[in-house]
Amino acid sequence: MSDSRKRSDETTDTHGARSYGEPLLSRLRLFLWPQHQVWIAGLLCLSLLGMSAYFVERSMNLRGLVDIDRAAPLEANFQVDINQAELGEIVVLPGVGEILAEAIVAYRQAHGPFASLDELQKVPGIGQRKAEIMLPYLVPIKGDDRSRN
Repeated sequence: MSDSRKRSDETTDTHGARSYGEPLLSRLRLFLWPQHQVWIAGLLCLSLLGMSAYFVERSMNLRGLVDIDRAAPLEANFQVDINQAELGEIVVLPGVGEILAEAIVAYRQAHGPFASLDELQKVPGIGQRKAEIMLPYLVPIKGDDRSRN
């Protein structure tokens, strides 16, 4: 049948869409008898009930896992040799930013390796408190009794 000819049962709606006779639901009823419709509705209800039970059971099992909000934080155990560390290694120390790391490297290049924690405090920006915060993350300086793990 060509597009120029219209079928006798063909109609167009207000938007120009074509429909051929009866609505879709009525056409499906030709394939499904009423007793089949009841069986299909029952199977759909059973499958919905089964999926609900599955998801409830899965959520009950997940309660045994560790929730990320309740997990204990992991501590990284790292130490930096302040006499050999590059700028990027020094920056990761707590309380040390890029500017302070540059000052540590510049002081070390000008005066040689640090002999003690007290000498580390001679770097501008490092006081007693900051040195104590950094101490657990520094490889012990030889000959310094304050450098310990």
